[in-house]
Amino acid sequence: MNKAITKPAAAAENIEKNSTAAAVKSYLKQYRKEARSAKAMLREYQEERRLLKEYIGSTPRRAWGTAEEKSKTEEKKRDIANGLNEWPNKMRPALEKSAEIKRIIDAVPGTEGELLYKRYIDGLTWDKVAEDLQYSITGVHAMHSRALNKAAEIMKAQGVDLPEMIREDSN
Repeated sequence: MNKAITKPAAAAENIEKNSTAAAVKSYLKQYRKEARSAKAMLREYQEERRLLKEYIGSTPRRAWGTAEEKSKTEEKKRDIANGLNEWPNKMRPALEKSAEIKRIIDAVPGTEGELLYKRYIDGLTWDKVAEDLQYSITGVHAMHSRALNKAAEIMKAQGVDLPEMIREDSN
């Protein structure tokens, strides 16, 4: 009879652990998305800088001629430069999110942290992670589950909010 009472409690605990692990997994997957986003923005920024240099280089002072032409040229350069000044603010959220996720993964100790790094930062397949760590696929999946739970504890200790799905599950 005592076992019958504890089974539902254990089942509820497993459901909570699984939903927490799923939320952490979802959160860690954001790293590659945010890193790709930051890289794309960096390429756009570099292209705008190139265009500004090209524009400045193709407009020699002697070609300005009238004061009106000089004013238009200066205004165009100012517009491009102002656009360039906005890029750090555009890129900041993606870079901060990537750094936060990387800090959490780095805080997971040992082989479990290495597994999370290989899977979420390097983007390796499960087969490649298992090969690199010299574990079976089954062993890697079991370790992954433990690593996600450790990451959840670290996130909680650091005050990092888990994705919305946790809040929905707990209500």
